[in-house]
Amino acid sequence: MKVSKAIGFIVLLCLLLLLSLPLLVVEWRRYRMFGHFVSYGVHVDILSRDVNIGIKGRTKDYWARLSNFTLLSTQLTVCRTPGDTIMPPHQAGWAVQRYAPSAGWQTVMDAAQVGFCRSFMSDDVVELFVKPGGSADVLLK
Repeated sequence: MKVSKAIGFIVLLCLLLLLSLPLLVVEWRRYRMFGHFVSYGVHVDILSRDVNIGIKGRTKDYWARLSNFTLLSTQLTVCRTPGDTIMPPHQAGWAVQRYAPSAGWQTVMDAAQVGFCRSFMSDDVVELFVKPGGSADVLLK
């Protein structure tokens, strides 16, 4: 009886380790890349790279990587920017907010104020679906 309980405990422990191993790999990879762990939910990281596009003084390019750490797909409304590629980049709406203890969150600047997704094309606004465990890159302009 004691032997079967020990074997059952070892099998249960191995199953638990096998199920938690993918989660540990994702967390460790995220920690090595970005320096922090993530929790359940949608997570955004701001990324940059050095570029030389011929404009004097512009040396960095910024974008956001939206990662979905939920069990369901996440929907994001984005603007498809015109381009000559098969998969044109997406631009998401954004806002800069400031927190005041007396009034709460106040919007300082909104993407709609600076012309977010204004174009002559009628199909610019699209829905982007991010699957569980997946990620999508979104331009910041």
